[in-house]
Amino acid sequence: MIIPRGKRFFDHEAKIHFSIGDETSLGSSIAIREAAEKTSKSFVCLHELEDPLSLEKLDLYGYYTSKNNWMAILNQINEFLHEERKAIENQEVTFYLTGNGKTMSFLRRYLKEKGVHSTNLRSQAYWIEGKKGL
Repeated sequence: MIIPRGKRFFDHEAKIHFSIGDETSLGSSIAIREAAEKTSKSFVCLHELEDPLSLEKLDLYGYYTSKNNWMAILNQINEFLHEERKAIENQEVTFYLTGNGKTMSFLRRYLKEKGVHSTNLRSQAYWIEGKKGL
């Protein structure tokens, strides 16, 4: 998967792929899941959605929260960070942050503060509230 500006988005070396985003990120999560499955790697996602049933319909199992519920998002991320502490320390997890640019920026800083190395963070903003085009 290649994003604009020619950067490779999918990390073939990661053992665990964690996609985080909103409803605009569903397509990228599906692509990441499919690429992970082809290489027999693990896939997890966290989406903030109004209707979590759409995740089940798309076979995107993992975490979900309601829209703009920051505490729930951080709680879900903290749960994953705790469960996969060793993999994160060994830089075996790649986080894919997509969707809302503001949310993505905040989560990127938060994950770095929690010990995730910047090379294990991939991000692509799809939209920013009040801004036309990216």
